[in-house]
Amino acid sequence: MKKICIYAIFITFVKKTVFMNEAILIQPKDKDELAFWKEILKRLQAKSIILTNEDLEDFNLGLLMKEKQTGVTCTKDSILKKLKK
Repeated sequence: MKKICIYAIFITFVKKTVFMNEAILIQPKDKDELAFWKEILKRLQAKSIILTNEDLEDFNLGLLMKEKQTGVTCTKDSILKKLKK
């Protein structure tokens, strides 16, 4: 799997004993900027991961699904029929 230069930085905030996880996605424009972010994350001892193209596609698909969510269910046959058009 080809890896792309996108880092996800996971930050945990403590607010009145409730843990809130948030993520920041950073896409460096070149290798120098990638090296910069790697060094910053290392110094901060922040948890980070490199996302693959497949990971990014899954993430974007999830965002689209959430955005277009209607609450209406449909059958497998109706989906396959639409896909064949």
